[in-house]
Amino acid sequence: MVVFKLFACCIPVKGFANYIICDLQRAAFINIPEVLYEILTVHKNKEISKIKHNYNKENYRFIDEYFEYLENNEYGFWCDIDEIKNFPDLNLKFESSELINNAIIDIDKNSKHDYGKIFNELNELRCKFIEIRSFDILRICDLCEILYHTNSKIFRNIDIIIKYYRDIENDINENKLFSKFTNINAVSIHSSPKNEKSFNGKLVYSKKVIKTCNDCGEIDIDKFTLNIDTFTEAQHFNTCLNKKVSIDSNGNIKNCPAFNYSYGNVNEGDSIRNVVRSQEFSRYWPITKDQIQTCKDCEYRYICSDCRAFVDSIFDKPKKCNYNPYTGKWE
Repeated sequence: MVVFKLFACCIPVKGFANYIICDLQRAAFINIPEVLYEILTVHKNKEISKIKHNYNKENYRFIDEYFEYLENNEYGFWCDIDEIKNFPDLNLKFESSELINNAIIDIDKNSKHDYGKIFNELNELRCKFIEIRSFDILRICDLCEILYHTNSKIFRNIDIIIKYYRDIENDINENKLFSKFTNINAVSIHSSPKNEKSFNGKLVYSKKVIKTCNDCGEIDIDKFTLNIDTFTEAQHFNTCLNKKVSIDSNGNIKNCPAFNYSYGNVNEGDSIRNVVRSQEFSRYWPITKDQIQTCKDCEYRYICSDCRAFVDSIFDKPKKCNYNPYTGKWE
């Protein structure tokens, strides 16, 4: 008997009104009808003739078309039912050895961070991803002075968010920013007069004005993250806060820079290592989207960026999300 098998990286997700398949290999998703979701989950690994027995004959043609579409677009393949055991589903267990996975460091004109201390501690915590955000103008030569402290560290990706000034691209070229610091993932320039990309997409200009940490947190379809790490993490933890530490522009150690409380201050000698090891600091990490009101009914819940800063309750839908999963529309 021949059955249709979805590729392990293609996972159906049910929402209240809509259904999607998340393609974690190609970092994309497609909307699918409810009946196809049912076929792929309730009638998973069944022979097509047995699947059709559950539906009216007038639907047989549509079922054939669904499978043809999935096969043609490489979401799965046909195989003998005895071969199914050779193609196990993706293991959704999430494992991460580092205590801190990602960090945000905010900067403004009054910031007096000890970057050597900050990056040394993050390196000891085996942090992989760093985001540096500057709300005021930070010259590229001064940014390079900050980034020199990241040399010889284990940081995999560094994202920079920096305010526009007229000669910024010339300064990037003159300082050879991308060749000196090869772990820079992207430089996003906010408050720019244009929306544009250059340097093979590594340099992104945006007209969006960012004045403080309170200007973040928007939930946008363009900010969705589709990969195995994020998808599996979302099954067990909060992808906004899990294994994250933030240093706000005043040096306060927080879960998120926009939170109104902190656990210490790096400028006053407090240790990031000691803070993140406390049970109090990690209390929000296990809050999954399946526990959050409204979000738990959203088909995008495992790929959404989420935000726990701008909510009335920690279990509320983000205030800056305009998607309604009950209507299936962005409002």
